[in-house]
Amino acid sequence: MTTSSNAPQSSYAQQIAAQAARQRAIEEQATIEDQAQGETVTSTNNMDQVNADSGSGQDTANTTPDPNEATNNTQTATDSEDEFSAEGLLSKLPGGPSLAEIQQWRAQYDSIYVLPLRDDDWYVWRYLELREWREIQSELGAVPPEDVERFIQDRVLAGCVIWPREKVLVSKQSDRTPAGLRELLYEVIMAGSYFMAPEQALQRAIRL
Repeated sequence: MTTSSNAPQSSYAQQIAAQAARQRAIEEQATIEDQAQGETVTSTNNMDQVNADSGSGQDTANTTPDPNEATNNTQTATDSEDEFSAEGLLSKLPGGPSLAEIQQWRAQYDSIYVLPLRDDDWYVWRYLELREWREIQSELGAVPPEDVERFIQDRVLAGCVIWPREKVLVSKQSDRTPAGLRELLYEVIMAGSYFMAPEQALQRAIRL
């Protein structure tokens, strides 16, 4: 009787165990499928990211500025600026100096200046150096008093006018220039060489 009563219990326990085993098998299979699906999604996402990065690289390559184009644009801007600089405008005057001549003047003298009196009437000059002024002063003893001012003016213009020299210094040409040109250039050069009243210098002073 005991054996027969235990048989159903054993059979029932086996059924429960079998169901539990089947349930575990189903769950394990589901877990395996979920993992496989997750790996597939991850792989797909990685491929999408690779493709996106590749496309982004192509876009970057397509949008990266051409260094040659940037250089050309910079050169064009520089040429445009040079065209409207004092050197560019001076070189475009009828009979004006070339840019190479202007660079040569800059290498020869410490400082050069341009005085534009009209659109087509420009003068290039430099300041009078101290040694030149001393040389002029040393020669004044042999100059008649009434000619001292003219002597100094001629020496200053001859030494400091760079362009156009013939127009200023050659009598046949200078006689046809405006009457006050030589006097004006002389005064400008002397002021540029710091021969000026203290009041003028004080107007340029800046308080620190």
